[in-house]
Amino acid sequence: MFGMFNSQYYGDVTRWFIGIVEQVGGDVPQLGRVRVRIHGIHGPRDELPLADLPYASVMLPATEGGVSGIGRSTGLVQGATVFGIFMDGTNSQLPLVLGSIPKMETPSATQLAGMRTGIPYQSSGVPYANTNPTMNDSLVGIPPGVTYNPNSDQKQNIQTAWDYFMSTGNYSKDQVAAMIGNFIVESGMNPGSQSDVITDDGTRENSIGIAQWYYYGATGGRQTAFKTFAAEKGKNWDDLYVQLAFVDHELAKDSYLEGAKFKRTTNVVDATLAFMRDYENPAKTGEYGSDGEEMRLGQNERISNAQGIYQNFASSGAGV
Repeated sequence: MFGMFNSQYYGDVTRWFIGIVEQVGGDVPQLGRVRVRIHGIHGPRDELPLADLPYASVMLPATEGGVSGIGRSTGLVQGATVFGIFMDGTNSQLPLVLGSIPKMETPSATQLAGMRTGIPYQSSGVPYANTNPTMNDSLVGIPPGVTYNPNSDQKQNIQTAWDYFMSTGNYSKDQVAAMIGNFIVESGMNPGSQSDVITDDGTRENSIGIAQWYYYGATGGRQTAFKTFAAEKGKNWDDLYVQLAFVDHELAKDSYLEGAKFKRTTNVVDATLAFMRDYENPAKTGEYGSDGEEMRLGQNERISNAQGIYQNFASSGAGV
C-alpha cells in the first residue's frame, strides 16, 4: 500500500537546507517571502544572480491568523542565516524557511578599535540641507557599537549625505544607500572620527572621516590626498561636505577604486558589496559568504545598514 502514495510530499522524504537571506521585500503578492541563497544548491552571484533565486515562503507561529490580511509579517533581514525544508521534496523548488539561526557578527575594524575617539564634529558653518525625503526615526540597521540618537548629528549627517549624493545625479538610490550603509560601519557617520585600524598585513594605521581614509606608506596615501583636497577647497578635513565631495571625486577620478563598476550595480546588496570591496577595502575575515567571496569585517552590518537606509528614503520618490 505504501507504493500507492508519493511519499515525498507528506513526510517520509524530507530535504532540509541552510541558506542566507539575500532579499527581503519585492514579493509582489506580499506574502512575506524572501530570496534565499541555499548552501550546496545555489552558486555564487556570477553563476546565479539574485533575480534567479526562488522565493522562499516563511513559516509563522500558530499565534498568527494564517489568512490573508490578518497577522504580522516576518522579521527576517538581509544576511540572516536560515534553516528550512523543501515542500516539494527532492525537486527542491519550493523552499520553506522554518526559522533563523543565531550567529556572531564580525565587528568592523573601527569597532574593534573603539569606534570613535569622541572628537566632536566641527561644523564648517555651512547649513545642513533640510529637504525631503527625511529619515524615519525608526531607522533599522544601525550596527552594534553605534549609539543611534534620532536627535543627534548622526541622523542629520545621514540626511545630508543622502541629499548630497542624490543631488549629483551620479548615483542610484541603491548606490547612495550602499555608500551610507558602509560609512555607518566605518565611522558612525561622524566626519570627525579618528581611530586606528589594522590593515591586511597587520600594520596599525590612523584613519579619519566618514570613510576612514587611513595613512599608509611614506606619503600617507589616500589620507594625504584627501587632506590636500580639503585644503584646496579651503575646508578643514573634518567638514562633512568636503568629505562627501571627495568620495564623489575619488569614484570619478581614481579608476583603481572601480567607481564605474560600482555605478553599474542595480540593487542594494550588490552595490554595498562592490563599494565595500573596492572603495573601503576592509580586512578579510577568513570566512566565505554565499557568493563564494571571502567576507570582510562588518559585511553583514553594511548590508543591513544599506537596506535600512534604502527603506527609509527610497519610498519617497525623490532622486533617480
